[in-house]
Amino acid sequence: MPMSDRLDRQKALAAIRRLAAEEDGFVVERNARRGMERLDHDVEDAMNFLEQLADDECFRDEPATYYPGKQMYYFIMCPVDEVDLYAKVALAFDGTGPAILVSYKPDGSPE
Repeated sequence: MPMSDRLDRQKALAAIRRLAAEEDGFVVERNARRGMERLDHDVEDAMNFLEQLADDECFRDEPATYYPGKQMYYFIMCPVDEVDLYAKVALAFDGTGPAILVSYKPDGSPE
């Protein structure tokens, strides 16, 4: 798909927030689940954070190497009174779901 057909970052983030609010809007991969367990979070916690993403919390996006037809978005989320969270989300170029939560862990964690 040509770059011009992909969502701009602001529209992609709106799609991620929308999909996080939908019951089947996300698939959560094993590495993300392990990160949630270490943080004592569950899928609902992760989706709540993604629903509230601020545009400036996305620090990079690029075509997703292992997920054809998707763009990878990288976030550092800064919840109040908690450790900063790093998340990586794969989203279809057209913003449709389900999106994939690839990583969810404390920022700076080596895993």
